[in-house]
Amino acid sequence: MTPHQVGEVFLVLARFYVHRRDLSPHDKARWVTALAPYTPEAVLRALQDWQRWHGDYPPEPEEIAASCHRATTPPGPRRPAPLPPEVAPAASSFGHMMALLLLRSVAPWEDEEGKGHPRMILQDCVTQCVAWAEGNWHRHQVAKDLIALAGQYRELAEAEEDHV
Repeated sequence: MTPHQVGEVFLVLARFYVHRRDLSPHDKARWVTALAPYTPEAVLRALQDWQRWHGDYPPEPEEIAASCHRATTPPGPRRPAPLPPEVAPAASSFGHMMALLLLRSVAPWEDEEGKGHPRMILQDCVTQCVAWAEGNWHRHQVAKDLIALAGQYRELAEAEEDHV
């Protein structure tokens, strides 16, 4: 932006923030330096966004420049966040299985082929845990945890039948 265009930005600022005092030459130089790389359209959009989110609090030039930079910089490639080092892959897949089990036991669900299924009952959870344990026999701890969980679900299912 040219110094003249920055002067136009000052007029917009004066319209948004009527109580703002006049800028010193040092402040004007800060604004010119901070906004030089950006187009007037990007700066005005950033000012409008700032005013919408911050109301009566006037911006500093660096804050507007940061907003312009975020708006004009294309996002980089998104990579999935790595698992924390203390979480083993086996533990993360066990957590995924538990999340699936929870979702399927709360409401009707669809499998990968799009076939609908009713909400799982406790006996269905037992069957699913055993099936997952058989599929994860090579991961001994996961299979062991799934079998233990199937036993707990079996006990809950039997206790539920006793109360009915």
